[in-house]
Amino acid sequence: MPKISYKLMQKTLPFYILTLLIFNFQFSIVNSLSAQTVTNVTAVQEGKAIKISYDLDKAADISIYFSNEGYRAESYRNYQKLTHVSGDVGKTITPGHKTIVWLPLEEFDDFKQDDVVFKVMVERNAERDYRRMIYKQKPFYTFFTINAAYSTHPQFSYGFKVGQVKTVGWFVSAMTNFNFKGAYQPFKNWQTYELNGNHKTVRFSAQAGLVVRPWNPMYLLFGVGYGYRAQTFQTTDKKWHSYPKNQLAGLDTSFGLMFNIKGFAVSGEVVSTNFKTLEYRIGLGYSFPNKKSSK
Repeated sequence: MPKISYKLMQKTLPFYILTLLIFNFQFSIVNSLSAQTVTNVTAVQEGKAIKISYDLDKAADISIYFSNEGYRAESYRNYQKLTHVSGDVGKTITPGHKTIVWLPLEEFDDFKQDDVVFKVMVERNAERDYRRMIYKQKPFYTFFTINAAYSTHPQFSYGFKVGQVKTVGWFVSAMTNFNFKGAYQPFKNWQTYELNGNHKTVRFSAQAGLVVRPWNPMYLLFGVGYGYRAQTFQTTDKKWHSYPKNQLAGLDTSFGLMFNIKGFAVSGEVVSTNFKTLEYRIGLGYSFPNKKSSK
């Protein structure tokens, strides 16, 4: 892999050393009629311009991408399309030995980059290929939040949510108010109870769901699971029972948003049990990328 070291003039600063790495990159598109191949990519500096040369075997639309991650750029992360270019770039480039001239000080106000990499691509699928490469190298983000919820019953509950997401991911969550007295112990119609005046609420929920990231830093959350809520009363013999008309057990659903802001995860959701109640849940925690990204 050739390596070229050269100096690049800054607009307001003296010369800086820049190392330019050129990968011999071959990108082919094959269909029923033709295939275009880009090979022998090289680059040299001439004054404040950089000349990128390549060979093209058949006519094609050409674009050029740039990364400052050097050898690591083979992971296709942090590439961007160059716009301040001239020469053999754009629509209907004929076959042969071709040259693209890039003006980095027009692209960037202050260009002091090391380990620069260029990729010359056939335009027909360059955008698709670019998106595909970026997606493959997006890390899975793991997030964990501590949650608090309020229901109009009224009722407070607390819990957590943990999950992972790339563009699409998953989460699991659990919530409770840490009181289970009288749960699944309803008053029976044919019995007489003497109450001592004490009463509580019971709430617990377990959900699994889908996380979708339409764009950074926002995530959509969709959850389903099991939920239980009840109002319970204590009798004079110290036993707890739930009031059947104020007891719900069954499908718990949730919908909400989560934001990943500099490693902090902040979420807000609306939760319903059997589509008969509303609960408002907020969460605060951490989000961090996995050390290894998907290839």
